[in-house]
Amino acid sequence: MTDTYFSVYADISPIEMKFTIASHHQSKIDTKIEKKLANLGMPSIWLIYSDDKDLKIKSVGDGIIEYKGGSFGDTFPISEGTVGSTFQCLYDNDKKILKISMGGKFLVWNSCDGDQLEIMKKIKYGYLRTIGLKSKDNKDIKLPKNEFGITDRLTASIFDHGDDFYYEIGVRISAEKC
Repeated sequence: MTDTYFSVYADISPIEMKFTIASHHQSKIDTKIEKKLANLGMPSIWLIYSDDKDLKIKSVGDGIIEYKGGSFGDTFPISEGTVGSTFQCLYDNDKKILKISMGGKFLVWNSCDGDQLEIMKKIKYGYLRTIGLKSKDNKDIKLPKNEFGITDRLTASIFDHGDDFYYEIGVRISAEKC
């Protein structure tokens, strides 16, 4: 028996989101990183999803929800957009706010088996709180090495909210045979 594999896509409802550089990274922003922030590419986006019937969330407006209980499930990546999709990522250095607007069809996986696809087709919403920032040439924006010689990638979190807040993003999963 031959396995069938699929390229998987997420059709994302148009959304505008605001993020701020993670607070523990803000003091490490130098002029070199500021230049990269002025020319951002598609960030590393992993949407969380849940099939928990007991998931408790409360809408607080502007596409943001507050997590109240239950369990989130796994995650899936959102990468390059297809023809007709929209994506814009702008950093306002004065306000220290990152604005992302996106919508349309985005690649999730290049290769996925049928069993995983059936699970993914049930997803109606993805939840997003933190993103990893990347340059136009799709490289992680790295911070200067810390005192232990370790370099972290630059991340941003949902603007003006705490750890229990997420963007709720409407998605519809589709697939094409590989």
